[in-house]
Amino acid sequence: MPLTYVVALIMMAFTAYSYGRMIQEYPYSGSAYTYTQRSIGDYPGFFVGWIVLLDYLFLPMLNVLVAGIFLNSAIPAISYWVWIILILVTITTLSVIGVKISATVNSLLILY
Repeated sequence: MPLTYVVALIMMAFTAYSYGRMIQEYPYSGSAYTYTQRSIGDYPGFFVGWIVLLDYLFLPMLNVLVAGIFLNSAIPAISYWVWIILILVTITTLSVIGVKISATVNSLLILY
């Protein structure tokens, strides 16, 4: 398990370094789509944009599924579907609370 974190850390460091280099080359607002479009072309940029979007959709779903299966193996009396629903409700609740707190703090900062 620690090796997994080390490998992920190295990959994220390379990603951060790459984004730093790309922002120097193309100082525009954007992400992987913008950098791919500017350096390789429109069509590859389009595909990279969609792949990143799918990544943002599928990875959280996969994480919740794996967590549900793991928790079911730890406590087999509770179905993994129950765990998945509990995880989703918890994450959604925390996200809504976080957005409300963030909006309140932003409003207070604007007022002062």
